[in-house]
Amino acid sequence: MEGNCDGDATGYFARLTYADRWIKILIACNIKELNLRVDRHNFQGGFEYGSLPEAIFAARSLNVLSLYRFKIELPTDDGTIKLSSLRELHLSYVFLDEQFIESLCTSCCNLEHLSFQDFKGFTSFHVGETLPKLKKVNLQFPRSILQLVDIAAINLEELRIDGLNRIAKFVRITACKALKSLYLGGVDVTDNWLEELFYELQNLEKF
Repeated sequence: MEGNCDGDATGYFARLTYADRWIKILIACNIKELNLRVDRHNFQGGFEYGSLPEAIFAARSLNVLSLYRFKIELPTDDGTIKLSSLRELHLSYVFLDEQFIESLCTSCCNLEHLSFQDFKGFTSFHVGETLPKLKKVNLQFPRSILQLVDIAAINLEELRIDGLNRIAKFVRITACKALKSLYLGGVDVTDNWLEELFYELQNLEKF
């Protein structure tokens, strides 16, 4: 059974208190795509991160997951992510740490598209051999400073690293022999670094 769901909660008291229940129902129906967004504001008018229902991490049939304005943490029961069928993950305005990313990369080996837009909580980003099917990575960080971005995905075809008004201190792109499209914005580079990179990327078509 295929399904699509868009959830929208507004206001301070929208705490997704009963979201676990209907998400469990969707998971039991083998939902394929889930788009979940929470708009929650504090008394000063600033937005707050919503708490992500842990039941999502047990959705073994889920192919596409999009999350907006959540604090994302590993499940408290066993700390494992069981999204074995996940192909696309889109995270926007989220808070998460390196431990979650590491667990994601080791548990979701079928990932093909990984997108992080406007995030907080981690200063280094590593993607490598644990994601052999990965073809597209989009990393945008207008409010964060990344000390290290390390990309070593052998089948990656499209890579976007965009700091907008921020700078990625050190970027390492290796083993990406299939890379066809590369965008670098807000990346600290030198002539030698670019020259060596271009020699490595023999299949690059768009820069």
